[in-house]
Amino acid sequence: MEILDNQYAETPGNESLRVTTEMKRDWLITSKWAIFFAVLGFIGVGIFVLALLFILPMMKMAMSLAGQSEIMEFFESAGILAAVVVLLLMGLIFFIHLFHYRFATGIQRAMQYESQESFENAWRNLKLHFRLFGIMIIAYMAFYLILLIYVGSMAASRSEF
Repeated sequence: MEILDNQYAETPGNESLRVTTEMKRDWLITSKWAIFFAVLGFIGVGIFVLALLFILPMMKMAMSLAGQSEIMEFFESAGILAAVVVLLLMGLIFFIHLFHYRFATGIQRAMQYESQESFENAWRNLKLHFRLFGIMIIAYMAFYLILLIYVGSMAASRSEF
């Protein structure tokens, strides 16, 4: 993957590229939308984590009211595991939005101060944003494929011929 990322950076002849005022304007508009979506993402992650913090005590109270049994102990441990998985996912999603936000602010800084370093850092953050997002999508697809195979095998084992 790194070879593909570096392929264009090492290609000679890119000196003829130039930045036009229309490109700068488009980058500034893009950065404003990117900030908007990043902030929405931060708010969404915050709401989800707060909801989880409210739901966990309610689940614990419902379990205690239901009494002690093996099935309730299973649900309690499964709930804790689910909460940990959700918190890890929210951390991952937070970093996706953080890279998106850094891209947007870096583009704005680069256009305002004509800073090549800020411009390069901004695009590096966008690359990290898409890389992390891609890894997350691949993980989701693998999880659903495994779930589909599991459910299919369970259904096949229970069917009567």
